[in-house]
Amino acid sequence: MLTTKHHDGFTLWPSLTSNPKLPAERQHATRDLVGELTAAVGKQGLRMGSTTPAATTDICPCPIRVPADYEAVKPQSEAYGKYADAQMRELIERYHPAVLWNDIDYPKSGPSSTDYGGEYYNNGPGRRHRRPLRRQTL
Repeated sequence: MLTTKHHDGFTLWPSLTSNPKLPAERQHATRDLVGELTAAVGKQGLRMGSTTPAATTDICPCPIRVPADYEAVKPQSEAYGKYADAQMRELIERYHPAVLWNDIDYPKSGPSSTDYGGEYYNNGPGRRHRRPLRRQTL
């Protein structure tokens, strides 16, 4: 299980989704570390998992001192929801992780987590052996 995106917004793959708060040179790794590790793990007959935080401190770099602070730092704009959703879809489409773990909550704005959950179910490992899942069935 690889943490593919740090909570500061930096990704370990060349994401096509620009981070609205980070300068271009601090967006992502120069190499596709996710792709390289996924390929190496696959060559050993193992499966790769991915975890990424949907709520990141680059958007709201507020300190978390008490439980109420946690709710205050989670970005909830529609633009942020679309940004988080686009990166989750990139991970699904490019790397087909055997496990997809969303860490640090998911924005309530933008597309819902059931949208990318359906995408993961339909395009993840074993996709050839099951029927497509429709959104209304979730």
